[in-house]
Amino acid sequence: MKRRGWTGAVLVASILVLAVVVVAVRARAEAASAARDYFTDTILVDQNGHSHRFYSDLIAGRVVIMNIIFTGCRSSCPIIMGRLLELQDLLGPKRSDVSILSISVDPVLDTPQMLHAYADSLQAGPGWYFLTGAKDAVDTVLRRIGNRSSKPEDHSDVIVVGNDASGTWIKLTAIATTEDIARAVDEVAGKPTN
Repeated sequence: MKRRGWTGAVLVASILVLAVVVVAVRARAEAASAARDYFTDTILVDQNGHSHRFYSDLIAGRVVIMNIIFTGCRSSCPIIMGRLLELQDLLGPKRSDVSILSISVDPVLDTPQMLHAYADSLQAGPGWYFLTGAKDAVDTVLRRIGNRSSKPEDHSDVIVVGNDASGTWIKLTAIATTEDIARAVDEVAGKPTN
């Protein structure tokens, strides 16, 4: 009789644990769905000519840094790109844990070939995607990260640092230093870069 009570308690405890796991998995799936709905699975093309679904292929489950660029920019882009290059060095071996998504606000001129040459000139490392695509697709994605201008030279200088897995997102401005961006990466990733 005692044995039966013990097995029943184990069975009830197992069912409760399973229920908690199911609720947690369902909550994560709903959060992923909300993030996918927000960022969209709009198709963008990288500097190597590869197509990507913006959320599912580039953001889902990752720590990302997103910024807005165009290759002809002579104001804030060179400064921000310099800081992101420094950040790649600062991240060291943890570089592979962070993706950088630089999205062109000028998809007509910034073809994959132009972005490839731009990435090469910067010596951008692996995991850094220079993205373009059809104008309406690019505009959809850019609106999601805060760009409202239709003129490339008036683009937003926002830097978005996020961790899709935890749902933590931080927006920085162009005045953010390399160290500010590194701290934001640490904060969203939950671990120091050094």
